[in-house]
Amino acid sequence: MRTPILGTALLSLLVPAVVAAAQADYPDTWQEGFHPGISRALAKHQIRGCAHLRYKENTKQSGVFRVECSKDGKAWKAYRVDVSSRAVKGPLGK
Repeated sequence: MRTPILGTALLSLLVPAVVAAAQADYPDTWQEGFHPGISRALAKHQIRGCAHLRYKENTKQSGVFRVECSKDGKAWKAYRVDVSSRAVKGPLGK
């Protein structure tokens, strides 16, 4: 019985480290507005609810962005977008 509890506890310790490492790859300030490559990738994957769009480019991978979309400018959904392949992962956690 202890193994599942221990595994869950270890996972909860690792998740914040992974999130912090991922955020460190996107240290720049948010850019807002239209970006043609991001827009094409989101459209290809039929991502809706992006009336408000902000993004940061990955410092280690050119053309890879952390993108956040919102319908109302308050509740945001995050995605990882690779503009060269038009790949989209997400929604991601904060």
